[in-house]
Amino acid sequence: MKEQRRLAAAVLAAVIVLAGCGGDEAADTTLPETTTTTAAETTTTTEGRLEFEPNGTAFIRQGDRSAWVEALQWYLVCAGFDSIGSDDDTITIDGVFGPRTGQSVAYAQATYRKIPTGEPDEATFAQLARDCEDARSFEIPVSGGEVEAAGNTAPGDDDVMRFEGGAGRVVEVVVMDGNVEVALEAPTSGVLRTVTPGGGWSARLPETGTYTLRATADDAQSYMVRLRVGG
Repeated sequence: MKEQRRLAAAVLAAVIVLAGCGGDEAADTTLPETTTTTAAETTTTTEGRLEFEPNGTAFIRQGDRSAWVEALQWYLVCAGFDSIGSDDDTITIDGVFGPRTGQSVAYAQATYRKIPTGEPDEATFAQLARDCEDARSFEIPVSGGEVEAAGNTAPGDDDVMRFEGGAGRVVEVVVMDGNVEVALEAPTSGVLRTVTPGGGWSARLPETGTYTLRATADDAQSYMVRLRVGG
């Protein structure tokens, strides 16, 4: 699937320049057809023109610094939109929404046949999550610390994050945003606790190893959790 998206680069290059434009101003945007012949992918056109659908309200905007941006960058890399061309530098997952991230968002939007504004609506954020099949990992300092993590989950597509935890350390998990349930799973003993929307839980970790946070929901949901680990 990722390789097929690469094959669409000739078409996408014509629309990436629109990344700075507003996504809600036009109901329909069309561009002249560019013919790309491959065995893996056929571009669908209407009367010789590519059709691009409008975006909803921007969910994350350029200039933002947050866990939402970090999740967006992770999904872009995971789904294969981190580099527009083979010679381009990949984006950095740093939680800072700069021009390079905007270009990758525009690349994804154009692939999804949406106006490439460079600022995703929530539907694009969710689609990127669906196209990402990997679990995220994040580090907690040995001395303890706190992170905020965001993402999008849907039925049949749990959003999974992992971290290293030590036996006896105190962990706190709080669902800050989104109608989701977040399960904390121990390395060998399964689910320790499921945290519901607006709720939190705190306890000592029973063993040392890789712990899993698994977010689930009854429909597609964007969410944010706070994870705090103490000594």
